[in-house]
Order: sequence, then C-alpha cells, then structure tokens
Amino acid sequence: DVRVFLTGVMAGKEDLSTMLLHVGVEQVQEAQGSDVLTALRSVTTFGRPDFDLIFAELGQRHASQNIGVFFCGPPALGQSLHATCFKHTSRGPAAFDYKQEIF
Repeated sequence: DVRVFLTGVMAGKEDLSTMLLHVGVEQVQEAQGSDVLTALRSVTTFGRPDFDLIFAELGQRHASQNIGVFFCGPPALGQSLHATCFKHTSRGPAAFDYKQEIF
C-alpha cells in the first residue's frame, strides 16, 4: 500500500492554480492509469495526511503483521510520524516499523 502526499499544497485552502493542478493530475491519472507526479498507480494526495486515520485503517486490515513505514521529508513531520507509529504499535493490532529515508 503506497501513499504519497504533497504537503506543500494544502488541501482545503486552494487557490486557482492549485485547483487547476488537481484537475490536470486527475485527468492524466484517468488517461494513463498512473500518477503524473510519481508514475505509480497510487494517486498523490494533496495536503497533510491524517496519520491516525491511516494507521487505524492499516492496523485493522493487516492485524498481527509488521508494517514498514518509510519516510523522507522535513524533520518535524518525521517526528510526528514516528510518534504515531509508536502510538499505534502500542495500541495494536499491528506493529508499525518506522524507517527514515535520507538521500
């Protein structure tokens, strides 16, 4: 399950250029079957992710499994994600293994 977020574009606080970007990305996705920004089948989501919602969903879907969480981005967001991994691992039912990518 690959999820890509473009956090520099705030969801819900869109100006005309952001709206046009959304429309263009969606049209290319439909035509090509892959994301225009990443070439993956997963669609890029604009705005900051709701980690608690995502981890709760993944924890239920993959109960009793170890889930690798790979992150590349700003340190503050990485700290938030790492804390969320720990919180949801301690609650169960899945274990989230945080890995930071630096390149």
